[in-house]
Amino acid sequence: MLTSWAGAAGHFGGYQGNIRVVADGAGWQNVLMVRVHLAHNDDFEAMDAAYRDVLAEPFPARTTVTVGLAPGALVEVDALAVRP
Repeated sequence: MLTSWAGAAGHFGGYQGNIRVVADGAGWQNVLMVRVHLAHNDDFEAMDAAYRDVLAEPFPARTTVTVGLAPGALVEVDALAVRP
C-alpha cells in the first residue's frame, strides 16, 4: 500500500522522469493517455493526489485498474504521448 512507500507523490513522481525518457522529450503537456495499474485498490486516493501533483489540467485521459502485478510491485504506469 502507498502508506508503506516513502510518500505517494515521490514514488508516483518517479515515473515522470521514466516516461519522459520513453516519450523522447515530448513532455507531459503532450501526453494523451496514462494507464495506471495498482496492486491495491486502497492506494487509489493517494495515487490520484500524486497524479494531480505531477500533471496539470487539462489532464490526459486516464485508466486506473487494480491488477495482480509482479511480486513486490505496487504500481505500473505507462503513457501515450505525441511528439511535438
